Amino acid sequence: MGLRVKIAQIHPERALMSRGGIRLFVLSAWMVLCLGAACRSHPTSDEGFLDLQVGNRHIRAELASTPIARSTGLMFRTQMDDNAGMLFVFPDDTPRAFWMKNTLLPLSIAFMDDHGVILNVDDMQPQSEDPHPSRGPAKYALEMNQGWFDRAGVGTGVTIIGVEKAPLAN
Repeated sequence: MGLRVKIAQIHPERALMSRGGIRLFVLSAWMVLCLGAACRSHPTSDEGFLDLQVGNRHIRAELASTPIARSTGLMFRTQMDDNAGMLFVFPDDTPRAFWMKNTLLPLSIAFMDDHGVILNVDDMQPQSEDPHPSRGPAKYALEMNQGWFDRAGVGTGVTIIGVEKAPLAN
């Protein structure tokens, strides 16, 4: 071990070429990737946000409009503000289903048509693989803390204003 340290101090490029140096490099790269995934527990600026309104309630929704953002969703998050959520934007309207594998927060989901009209609202339990389907073709889905829609008096047939401003989905 002492010899490798001396080699690294004299010739750092040779240390990277050694078996230990390669392990160190791989471990460092793995840690950077893991830290990046951990930072995903907070919203990323590349996805953006959208302000939505339903009745007199305002929602600050993080956008999930790319395949990666939609597949990751709110996984691994441990908290979310009361009037915050995630708006899933799809390229088409078709029947959808969500599950909660690797999602730690209890959530409620509202499936919406292409005009933002709620098709149905469903409560979802953390870390469950139970499917939660839309009751019709859905272009949007809004996840909020569990019970938010009930507390706000928001249900089937209500329009969420602002979804039409969401960027086109990939």
